[in-house]
Amino acid sequence: MNIPWKSAGYVLAILFAGLLLIKGIIPGWTRLHSDFSNYYVSAKLITDGVPLDHLYDNEWFQGKIKDYGIDTPGKFSPFPPITTFVMLPLTVFEPLTAQRIFTLINLLFVGIGIITLKKLTSWSTIAATLFLLGAGLGLINNIAFGQVYLIMTVFILFAFLLVNHNHFLLAGIILGVFTAIKYFPIVLIAGFFLNGCLEIYQNKITIRRIYTNGDFRVVFYGIISFLLLLTVQYFYFGKLIFNDWIYSAFLPHLDSELEGQGMFSYYFQSWDSLLRNLFVYDPQFNPHPFLDWKGGKLFFKITIAVLIALITAWTLFKIRSGTPPIRRAVCLSIPSVAALVLLPASATYHFILLVPSLVLIIRQPDPDINRHIKVAILVLYGFIGLIPYNLLFNLSEQLGLWLAYPRLWLISILFVVVVVGMTQRSKSVVN
Repeated sequence: MNIPWKSAGYVLAILFAGLLLIKGIIPGWTRLHSDFSNYYVSAKLITDGVPLDHLYDNEWFQGKIKDYGIDTPGKFSPFPPITTFVMLPLTVFEPLTAQRIFTLINLLFVGIGIITLKKLTSWSTIAATLFLLGAGLGLINNIAFGQVYLIMTVFILFAFLLVNHNHFLLAGIILGVFTAIKYFPIVLIAGFFLNGCLEIYQNKITIRRIYTNGDFRVVFYGIISFLLLLTVQYFYFGKLIFNDWIYSAFLPHLDSELEGQGMFSYYFQSWDSLLRNLFVYDPQFNPHPFLDWKGGKLFFKITIAVLIALITAWTLFKIRSGTPPIRRAVCLSIPSVAALVLLPASATYHFILLVPSLVLIIRQPDPDINRHIKVAILVLYGFIGLIPYNLLFNLSEQLGLWLAYPRLWLISILFVVVVVGMTQRSKSVVN
């Protein structure tokens, strides 16, 4: 990535760093947030030997938060049971001290992320810094709220680097472990599988050589790691808690049903939330829908999901004859961005995952990816990270519901731009 005005790059990096300090580091240092409290209290229950039969009972878990002297709202759902282990090493500290230590850990991973981006892309330090800090609210709120998405993002980048150096076992384990904790990396495992399939199509790899294919090895090790952790959860926590997670947390979460949270809220910035506001009547939260047609939500939700899936499949088909780096970049990036478009309930910190979702495309040489497409991707990426939500939410009250979902529109446009860039490139390959 070339920075045409180097001094401007440094000024922008300083501005991003200042924003991170004011909005992310200082809040994470001075007060407890409910996100960190959820991780901390669940781990504390483990270390204190508290029976976990009611782990997915929101009222019970909220009571435990108060028992530990924490004055924040919280719940464990929709986390998988294994998430209780995430903050175990920090439970020896008081809650605020633990969050401060975790803030420092997150800052350490900012540095590691920049170094990993440099090695993955051969960018300059300032370019890698701008790209990571450009995640904006995704990075800022991850640190302010005590979330783990930055750590997962950096590990995903490291997994990409490992694959480039043929270390498929460790890359697969990383993706499998984080799939068990935060679900999203399953999209990347699927991406490696798709790339392996396209390589078979392109090179007619024999059955004997399938195991030696790096992408399939990543998939194999990732799935095995995930299944092992799933099995450990089942036997450690027991059938009751495991079933509670599946039926009262995981499956409802996939269907955008988050108990105890207002699903009409603009903050979720998802197609489900928009369609609820358009079609689902609620006397308290949505007394005046655009059209009182509850079936409309399901119809358009399925239609949008199918359309995104078909566009993704079409793009992958179009790129099947591309060079191996381009093909892998598309197989990993397009499904990742598609998944972010279709998130059942999104939060700002989820969108730090755009870093690994986009970096493989942005790093490609200009002859492979049109420069204008790269600029458009970077502009949309920056806007997603710097949305003035409260301003737009207030304006939407006067100007209409469409203005209340800026991130949804931007991530959807970003998906279209990436698709157009990839399919244009595939035409140039054919020509």
